[in-house]
Amino acid sequence: VLMEKVKKPKLWDIEFETISSTPPLIDYVQYELLEDRRIYLTSDIGSDTIEYVNTLIEKFNYEDEKNGINPEEAKPIRLYINSYGGSIYDGLSIVNTILTSKTKVIGICTGYAMSMGLGIYVACHERWAMPYTNFMYHELSSSASGRAEEIKRATQEYERLQKMYDHILTSRTTLSQKKLNSVKKSANDCFFDVYEAKKYGVVHKIIGVDE
Repeated sequence: VLMEKVKKPKLWDIEFETISSTPPLIDYVQYELLEDRRIYLTSDIGSDTIEYVNTLIEKFNYEDEKNGINPEEAKPIRLYINSYGGSIYDGLSIVNTILTSKTKVIGICTGYAMSMGLGIYVACHERWAMPYTNFMYHELSSSASGRAEEIKRATQEYERLQKMYDHILTSRTTLSQKKLNSVKKSANDCFFDVYEAKKYGVVHKIIGVDE
């Protein structure tokens, strides 16, 4: 009976690559979680992450629109985040998808949200976190090389992306640009725990503490 349920996921017609290599129970649990609108971002942010997260968020929005469900009454999407970060271009794509989602996206940080992972977390409409969660902000890294003009253009692009990343944080939390600039000036990573994050408006609710 379990195998029958695994073969035909209700959400979409695309079959997961894991179906042939993982036990049926694992696949069944994954499908059940997706049916409950739970998405897990637990890897580096890249092209595969975009396809997975963006497709599901768009899928849930499409379902609500097709069924005539008011966004305010729709079942929220829960995005579980546990990521060290990754590509800022790919991360910004996920940020855009979250910000334009009519269905509410609740970000739940289960362990850490660092670098671009923090940017994605902050984009969520509601933000929850576990008690021992950690966050990290730092200046974006640049690997510019080549001729002087190429380095100049790469540096300009890097500065443009840095401003976009900082704006996500300053526009959606109480973190100031002055605070972010001081971190960049020190050239150190800035780590803060869930209680500091709540003070800065990064976290809205600490699970198990604010309940």
